[in-house]
Amino acid sequence: HSPHTHPADEAFYILQGPVIVHINGNERTLQTGDFYYCPSFSSHNIARAGEEPIQYYIMTRETKGQNRAYPVGKEDYTIDDCIYFLNNDPAWTNDGKSARVKALDEKFSGGMRILMHQVTPKDTNYSTRKPYAAEQEVFYVISGEADVTLDGQVSHIQSNTAFWCPRGAMRSVVQIGNESLVYIQCTTQLN
Repeated sequence: HSPHTHPADEAFYILQGPVIVHINGNERTLQTGDFYYCPSFSSHNIARAGEEPIQYYIMTRETKGQNRAYPVGKEDYTIDDCIYFLNNDPAWTNDGKSARVKALDEKFSGGMRILMHQVTPKDTNYSTRKPYAAEQEVFYVISGEADVTLDGQVSHIQSNTAFWCPRGAMRSVVQIGNESLVYIQCTTQLN
């Protein structure tokens, strides 16, 4: 579709590429596994790079009924500030629970943080956590299987599944089976 603007900000994880993305008149080609962030009121779009199908997971943050923009932490941001090449990042950290890397910093995006996690069968599983009172979280499982618990209720989920954790809820994510669990954790601040 054509480049467009709106007050919501959006983050895209490319599940199947390549894709062509635009922000404010600049273009880049992204591959499977890359992230793309579109700040509020940026002129942006995403399109196929050829005839092959594309697939992406989109995280949209908006305030219903309000024309609210989310502030960007860099006044003169460029398209290169908004793209994250996950597969090229050596900054994965491992605390014994999971390997993780930050794909979107909350200081740049005005409160949206995106982490990518990888939990192998050998890792200690992700610990239970209660989000801060002003946070909500959405998780998207890219590959593998997990048992997720939300305020004591357990559900088994597989790849291509998202779940939401409202603010103040107790939750846990536990890798299940022989395949590594790879998932996105998107945290937003609620005001």
